[in-house]
Amino acid sequence: MMTTPALSAQYQRIQGVLDRNGNRCSPEEFRQIVNVVFHRYESAQYDAIHRCMWQSLPVIFDLLSRATLPTLKPDARLLDVGCGTGLSTTLLLNTPVGSRISRGVFIDTSEEMIRIAKRRSRRWAVSSRFTVGTIADLTDTFDVILVSSVMHHIPDLGMFLKDVTDHLAPGGVFLHLQDPHGDGNRTVVEARKQTLVQHTQRSELSLWDRIKRRLRAQDRYIHETNRELLRLQLISQPLSDDEIWSVTDIHDDDKGISLNEMSRALEARLTQTQTASYAFFGRLSSDLPAALRPVETSLLAAGDMDGTIMCGVWRKS
Repeated sequence: MMTTPALSAQYQRIQGVLDRNGNRCSPEEFRQIVNVVFHRYESAQYDAIHRCMWQSLPVIFDLLSRATLPTLKPDARLLDVGCGTGLSTTLLLNTPVGSRISRGVFIDTSEEMIRIAKRRSRRWAVSSRFTVGTIADLTDTFDVILVSSVMHHIPDLGMFLKDVTDHLAPGGVFLHLQDPHGDGNRTVVEARKQTLVQHTQRSELSLWDRIKRRLRAQDRYIHETNRELLRLQLISQPLSDDEIWSVTDIHDDDKGISLNEMSRALEARLTQTQTASYAFFGRLSSDLPAALRPVETSLLAAGDMDGTIMCGVWRKS
């Protein structure tokens, strides 16, 4: 399995949170509860906070679409794992791949996220079914499995990738994106982040104004999450922002997710047809100063793999 050492370290961090709060439930039980509560309150703010994804990700979905389309049959069945508010499905359906998809299953552990996605699905030209749960709860197979902004929440990526492969039909494709990239050159990444800081300090203060507005919205749902966890007596004192992120965004740390380890976990059953990295300065393109946006575009076009986020397409024979 690809995550055993990391999984142990992640649960040790969660155990530290439990110990500080005198909580005797298991790290996995605590993680599950916190994620459900957190995403319940995040759902109301999600689309506004992630406006940059609506603006920046169409080019990434176009890249993934071009790698998917040649082998995708008509009347394809889509599974969106961790569908959230339906943002990623909307962007996928807006690519040429959308014309090949006729049916979709949309699954998430958050009832509130599902509710928003259902409303959004009224504008999709696909037959849609929504389920609260995880991919392990399903028995169907699918021609396209989409996993966007999800894998950093999954503790055991080895088991998750096995579930994805098991639910992929022969000839089907697995698309993933918005994953914190763990294989980039750290020196290059840090230098680019410093370039962003320098540009921002010189001329693009509005960037930080937008970021601060986003953080204020996050403050609201983090406060709501703490209030509910206190009511449930799962914690004895409010969790810090870092403690909450360590529980919910379990891989979104300095290590990120290793594409090399994903390859080793998937290569026996799936063939990689596309991989890319982006967010080279630590932010999506729409949140960059104007002077850095052409550089972001050029690095993506050149296939540079030292971005802070990665994506990929895999095909099942």
